[in-house]
Amino acid sequence: MSATAAPVSRGPLYLLAGCHASLHWVLATFYVLLPFIQQALSLNYAQTGLLASTVHFASFAANIPSGAIVDMTGRRVACQLTSLVCAALAMFVLGFSNSFVMVAVLTAVLAAMNTLWHPAAISYLSEHYREQRGLALSVHSVGASVGDALAPLSVGAIITVYGWQAATIAAAIPPVIAAVVVLALLAPSGGQRYADKPVATRGLTEYVHQLRSMLRSTIMWIICLLAGLRGMAQVGMRTFVPLYVVNELGATAVWVGATLLVFQGAGALATPVVGAASDKLGRAPVFMAGLASTAVFVWFLPSVSSLWLYTVLVGIIGASLLTLRPVIQGWALDQTPAELGGSAISVLFTMQAAFGMAVPIVGGLVADQFGLDTTFRVLAVFALSAAGATALAYRHQRGRA
Repeated sequence: MSATAAPVSRGPLYLLAGCHASLHWVLATFYVLLPFIQQALSLNYAQTGLLASTVHFASFAANIPSGAIVDMTGRRVACQLTSLVCAALAMFVLGFSNSFVMVAVLTAVLAAMNTLWHPAAISYLSEHYREQRGLALSVHSVGASVGDALAPLSVGAIITVYGWQAATIAAAIPPVIAAVVVLALLAPSGGQRYADKPVATRGLTEYVHQLRSMLRSTIMWIICLLAGLRGMAQVGMRTFVPLYVVNELGATAVWVGATLLVFQGAGALATPVVGAASDKLGRAPVFMAGLASTAVFVWFLPSVSSLWLYTVLVGIIGASLLTLRPVIQGWALDQTPAELGGSAISVLFTMQAAFGMAVPIVGGLVADQFGLDTTFRVLAVFALSAAGATALAYRHQRGRA
């Protein structure tokens, strides 16, 4: 039996997905806290959007060096532990913060640590589960959706009883537990217990030469552009759905949590199916279909006045939008040699951060001037633009084949 045909343990996949969930738990907590931080600090929508944009500013700054560190050193376990521990510390300290600047700084740390996780974990999964890349990345993405889904309801309940600062402190617990698990199961073997071969290391000159070769790929840049456009719709949904639920529909923190739970939970349930479909049908057709349906549902979202129906529609959008994360990641890694997997993911996430960082600010300005309804219509245009660009990219790639 060939090496590629040999059965591959799913243990590392589920372990990394679980740890991934803890990092998204803390980021999801931030978005639930956002309306209450807005109230506590007396912020307008533009200022609140700026605070949310801090996530993407920090991600943009951290992406390129994190990929280079992973690919040049191969120290995946050290990167994973650093991201988990620092995220937990930042979340804990956030509970004692009462100024805009301090909240922004700690939010930036949370985002940077979330960024550091991805090149190490995703490049490993891509190489280790090469024949089922879409499915493996989907399971990893499900971990993110589980954290994104469970945190809002739990944190919303704590906010209702104890306030937003107590909820922030409690939210630091999951990444601490994940760090202990990683330290216990991965660190003693240097990570090799979960690797089919040691990660190659290289000097700066060799790395830069290989990176330049990857960056000459036209299709790689097109994929990154598509990732950025898709990410704009996701960033807008995560930022403005909680604000809409509280400020327009008059709901409580528990309802904010429930709405985000449905959004992320629907994405988690559908993601493995969509990832496996992209392995069989191709990345571009699946990606395009998901974006087109997202655009339609987001456009009609502000027309719904029933809180229950609004939540259902948000869930449908989650199932069509969030499931596309592993599809675009798999598409990028399909074009990339294994030794540059970390850098490929960093470039992809850098583009997403570059596009996403302006969305909360622009969306906030639009909301201040024209209302939140218009902000959601703008998000729908982002998704529709991404669907159209995907059709052009697919035609370009098939023309070269």
